[in-house]
Amino acid sequence: MENKISNGKPAPAPATVEICVAKVVITNKFKEMILRAHKAQEKVLEIRERSLEGWDKGEKEKEISEFYKIFGTKGDKLIGDDDETKQTALLIMQDGIKRIKTIHNQMFRYDEDGVFTCYYINNTICGNFTARVNEFIDKDYHIFIAGKFKDKPLCGVDSQVSTLCHEMSHFCKTGAGGIGGGMSTHDMNAQGKPAFMSSDAHLAAAKKMVSQHSQAVFRSAYNVEKYFQIALNEEILIDINKSVEEDMSKDLKIKIDNNPPPPPK
Repeated sequence: MENKISNGKPAPAPATVEICVAKVVITNKFKEMILRAHKAQEKVLEIRERSLEGWDKGEKEKEISEFYKIFGTKGDKLIGDDDETKQTALLIMQDGIKRIKTIHNQMFRYDEDGVFTCYYINNTICGNFTARVNEFIDKDYHIFIAGKFKDKPLCGVDSQVSTLCHEMSHFCKTGAGGIGGGMSTHDMNAQGKPAFMSSDAHLAAAKKMVSQHSQAVFRSAYNVEKYFQIALNEEILIDINKSVEEDMSKDLKIKIDNNPPPPPK
């Protein structure tokens, strides 16, 4: 999931009928894939939202233990450098899930021309990475889906769902006091600083931050992603597939970008 920051440019119009037909086939496959991943992400977000409820009632020992294992931090620990704005780790993740859900709910919407549009951009022609975003200036929340995304499992560890959560967490906070937007996460090194490294290096850094009980885990997309690496049961997966089948017959504009990501800055 390297190379997050880029500016998407619209793909040129197909030059021939043959190319156009080929693109339609690819677009339909992309549509089915991204609808399934989007719907599965919705279910995972709902599960994780429930996981963080009722901790004060002593009913969630399993969830509390799991949270500590993933983040290396207890839910009641205060996080932040400013005493006036510090929040508990639990509140940070509750807020984070709300932010990701809000972005998730905008990924299929009507554009300025009244056309129902997918804001997951088909960038699958680029095969050397998974997904990327322009987290600092993209208020429309475009997520560029690249070639490696196709080969990932739907849910679980290093999956399509966890990738979408990773990318959505990157979008910067917006509005007065950062009330809107994403979580403003970065891909970090073990010192909790933004860094451009390989995925393996980022994963190693994320693991080290957990072992060091670093509060930077809540600003690290690779750590946040781990909270959403859960499986869905067969009943939920069947419902998702039925919903995808119904939506495949509905009109949906798919944007295609055939440009590689820009070099890291």
